[in-house]
Amino acid sequence: HAELCLEYEWIEPNLDIIENCLAVYPTDFFRYFDRTMCIQLAGPNGSNAGTYYPDERIDMVQIDAYCYQPEENGGFDQYARSTLHHELCHAIDQQLHDWAETSELPFTEEHWNTLNPEGFTYVGWHDFELEAEKYNEGENYKYFMGAYSCYDSGEDRATLFANAMVYPEDGL
Repeated sequence: HAELCLEYEWIEPNLDIIENCLAVYPTDFFRYFDRTMCIQLAGPNGSNAGTYYPDERIDMVQIDAYCYQPEENGGFDQYARSTLHHELCHAIDQQLHDWAETSELPFTEEHWNTLNPEGFTYVGWHDFELEAEKYNEGENYKYFMGAYSCYDSGEDRATLFANAMVYPEDGL
């Protein structure tokens, strides 16, 4: 879904970002996943800075290497880190769903939805205007990190998780 990225000046700072992000997870965290985790640096893949592709054996997190140049932002690019943690959360989410199917792990969409405002339903498809409308409706903005969180529960969790990982001092 993307072009190859073979230019060292783009690859190296992105590898630093990946290394920095992965360092915050416990040692061997991803070792217990049922599928292999793969992070791929790629060239432009359309409008997405990052994408998650699961299949039976591999969880592929694809990051657009051309989106991020840390030196432009005085250090590690917050957006790049947030994107990587967001996409990794989708893999974590998938693993929790897999475990919940075969154990007593209480990870269900029904339980998650009880945490949302009464009567709230996710948009369910990418419609930025509708997502923004949902976010700004009533007091929904108090429950969500942004309009994109109103797309579906997976994006809601991934957006919340990414913000907690990148901005822990904000005390979500």
